[in-house]
Amino acid sequence: MIKLVVLNLESIIFFEKEAVNTAFLAAFAHFDYNLTQSELHQVNHQPFALAIETLLSSQGIHLASISENYLKRICNVFWEKLLNPLLMPFQVLTSPNIEELFSNLQRNNIKIALYSNFSPKITQLMIKSLKWQNEFFGKNIFCTEVQVNNLTPYFSIFHIMQLHEIKSAKEVAKIGTTPSEIRMANGAGCGYVIGMSKLPTVLQKLKQENCTHLIKHSEELYDIFKLEYITYIV
Repeated sequence: MIKLVVLNLESIIFFEKEAVNTAFLAAFAHFDYNLTQSELHQVNHQPFALAIETLLSSQGIHLASISENYLKRICNVFWEKLLNPLLMPFQVLTSPNIEELFSNLQRNNIKIALYSNFSPKITQLMIKSLKWQNEFFGKNIFCTEVQVNNLTPYFSIFHIMQLHEIKSAKEVAKIGTTPSEIRMANGAGCGYVIGMSKLPTVLQKLKQENCTHLIKHSEELYDIFKLEYITYIV
């Protein structure tokens, strides 16, 4: 029986395309790479971590030849550029129907753990922008900044389980939009390991990992979890 659904806050939010492209251009220029519009079009709607890897490959960089720390540095500069309040108003939107899904999970006594790799300040700004400060969501949706240094990534799952009083990883469903998130879930031994993406190219990458389920839309979780729900929007 699933008691907890874990997903990354970044996987359910999106920004204006123009703001994202501007952040990619600025971040890659910081490392002396010049991106073209065709390259940016190629990564449209990809999860940002995967998009950065794709853009590096398009620049002729072999991913095997660069360090994980280098990738992290590019990601950090990208987020700094995207979330710079001097360049753009801080507006965040969610994937369609996600709040309805959360409500139905909670009605079925399933907890939701949103974790974030952002700083506490940015995380709170995002939640505020999403208007999730109301009493219902404030009590039932937990947002945990997980930054466990020098530990295997799947320890993040154990940390979240402890915070939400879940004893067995078999009672946890981890939803991931990147291969690294799927590996994190498998490392922790989650009962459900769910890869999610609308893009065939990303789904193919997720398919190469050990997923229990592959889905294109969050609405497919209703059938997977056998949820009782009031409304179902396709």
